[in-house]
Formats: sequence, structure tokens, C-alpha cells
Amino acid sequence: MEGQLELAGAGEHRIRTSNGSISLRMPHSTQGLLWAVTSNGRVEVLLGEHRIAGQKEVVLPSGAGPRLELTTSNGSITVLGY
Repeated sequence: MEGQLELAGAGEHRIRTSNGSISLRMPHSTQGLLWAVTSNGRVEVLLGEHRIAGQKEVVLPSGAGPRLELTTSNGSITVLGY
């Protein structure tokens, strides 16, 4: 799954896949909670001040705002800021 995402307001959002990667582009100014986890892959986040790579799970609390949950079993997760 690949795309560009802008979250506004509050709420919970989930993107899940069993056998595939997730690749998102989001504004560097994104606020809220980002939770990304994979079983067989890696998580890379280059968003705002956050630079994290090679993890299985990443949790980024970033002020008030929506919660975004990204999960996959067999794939990687990439979140890049723009």
C-alpha cells in the first residue's frame, strides 16, 4: 500500500495489511500519535524531527491530535515527511 496522507482533527485511523508493505508520505507538521509495527520487516520514520530506522515497532507521541496505527505482518513500514 502506498499513498499520501494528511490527518486533521481527532480520531483513530488504522491501516493494516497481512502480506505487504506500507509506504506513506505525510506533512512534517503532523501532530498526534503514530504507532507502526511489523512482524517480519522493518519500520522507518523520517517525519519532522524524528529519524528512526530498522525497528520492529515505533511509537511517536507528537502533541494533541489523531491516532494513526500502521500494522503489517510480512512487510516493511515507511513514513516519510514532506
